[in-house]
Amino acid sequence: MSTSEISFHIKHRLYIELFGSIINTMTEEYD
Repeated sequence: MSTSEISFHIKHRLYIELFGSIINTMTEEYD
């Protein structure tokens, strides 16, 4: 794997976790 591929995977992973935490916060507020 090249360095750009690795950094892309790291960013992708961070965006998924960030997006997931935002959804969790939103759903908790509506409960």
